[in-house]
Amino acid sequence: DQELAAIESDGTIHQLRRQAYDGSVDLTAGVTLNSAATGQQSVATPNLTCSCGAQVARGAKFCPECGQKVALKQSCPGCGVESAPGAKFCAECGQRF
Repeated sequence: DQELAAIESDGTIHQLRRQAYDGSVDLTAGVTLNSAATGQQSVATPNLTCSCGAQVARGAKFCPECGQKVALKQSCPGCGVESAPGAKFCAECGQRF
C-alpha cells in the first residue's frame, strides 16, 4: 500500500510540475499581491485568452500559439467564465477585474 501511494504521489507531483511549467494552470489567478515597498495590495491580473483558446500576455498584439492578431476574451480569475473585453465585473460571480 505504501509503495502504491508513493507511486501515485510521484505521478501527481510530476503532473503538477508539468502544468506549472507549460502554463496550462494559472498559479496567480485571484491571488492578492502585497508590495513590501509600498504596502499596497493588488489582485493578480485576470487571464487573457486568444480566440484560439491560448493564454496571451496582457498587451500582446499577436497570439504566441496561432499568430493571429489578438482578439482577447477575459476569463474571470474567480470562476473561469469568459467575459466580454473591457468588462469590469464577472457576469457569473461578480468578481471585480
